[in-house]
Amino acid sequence: FPSHDNLEQQIIDVISQSQTTVDVAIQELRLPKIAQALAERQKAGVKVRVILEDNYSRPWSSLTPQEVEKFTYIEKQRYQDFYDFVDLNQDGRLSQEEINQRDTLIMLQNAQVTWIDDRADGSAGSSLMHHKFVIVDNRWLIITSANFTLSDVHGDYTNPSSLGNANNFLQIDSPELAALFTEEFNIIGVS
Repeated sequence: FPSHDNLEQQIIDVISQSQTTVDVAIQELRLPKIAQALAERQKAGVKVRVILEDNYSRPWSSLTPQEVEKFTYIEKQRYQDFYDFVDLNQDGRLSQEEINQRDTLIMLQNAQVTWIDDRADGSAGSSLMHHKFVIVDNRWLIITSANFTLSDVHGDYTNPSSLGNANNFLQIDSPELAALFTEEFNIIGVS
């Protein structure tokens, strides 16, 4: 439980500086502040592109109780953490206003930020699209082992003093390296 760097804020800081493009390839995106930063840059005229792994490309607020019931024990716990996080007034139900403020994929959808999953090429998806990188203005590159989720970045939602997983985080200023990652980004789905 020691203090640590706020990876989420570091990602937001780089995205917020973008002038022309932001490309995000991430297995799972569940951090509303990152979604908000992407939406703001899109609104400012920055070209924003997002690729998600196909198992994580659906807004969790759209899941039916029947779908949640089929989850594994761990998946149910993660869904409950999500539900508790989105339920701002803690009344046991999710209002559209709460969803609009905390369900990241709904936030992107409302801001007209398009995302695709790794099935966009017509395949069945890999279920293994494990990338975690952000390219900004064809120059700045963030490479991390962290998924953009509460548990991975911030720790146990029910224990605010806990930390996220021990992840690596590299921020690199290199147009050459950014070009290589842009090539990979385009290969996995968006050109």
